[in-house]
Amino acid sequence: MKGPFQGGADSNEAQGGAVPGPYDEISRVLAELPRPRPVRMSRRGKTIAAMVSAALLASLGIFATSIAVTSAVAGRGTGPPQLLVFVPPIALILVIVPLMLRKIAQQKFLLSEGEIATGRVTNRWLARNGPYIRYEFTTPLGENFSRSAADSTRQLSVGMNVPILYDPQRTKNQLALCASFFEVVLPGQE
Repeated sequence: MKGPFQGGADSNEAQGGAVPGPYDEISRVLAELPRPRPVRMSRRGKTIAAMVSAALLASLGIFATSIAVTSAVAGRGTGPPQLLVFVPPIALILVIVPLMLRKIAQQKFLLSEGEIATGRVTNRWLARNGPYIRYEFTTPLGENFSRSAADSTRQLSVGMNVPILYDPQRTKNQLALCASFFEVVLPGQE
């Protein structure tokens, strides 16, 4: 008998049946919602955004304090502080913030405007920061995709279905609903 984090087929899969999962009903409701779908940041998304923002602000505070202390210790008139020490951390922040904002905007777009396909979980494993899944799906044009994503629900297993939202113009831009920082506001949840 296989555990929940091991890949492979179970008895339901071997018989060709899909394994019931947490997204079965939501997938049907999502497919019926008109676009743009109303979305909001999920609790997980808010938590991650707050933690990253706090870490970036703390880093900037530490850098500013370090510059001030270095200037005070070096004394005035002895030359400029060694700015080269502070350039890599600041450059890192200037790269991370735009990349994060781009990812957040892309996820919001895919949830509100993207096409919906049903992906099938083909593998599940436990990584350092939680469970991950590998899923596969086929677009209506016959394009086959296989990707991995974090399973923030911690409920998916091999054989279950998961909604995949993708951009029909650029099908490589896709998002498994279980890995999103956003959630679709379903009717009656406002």
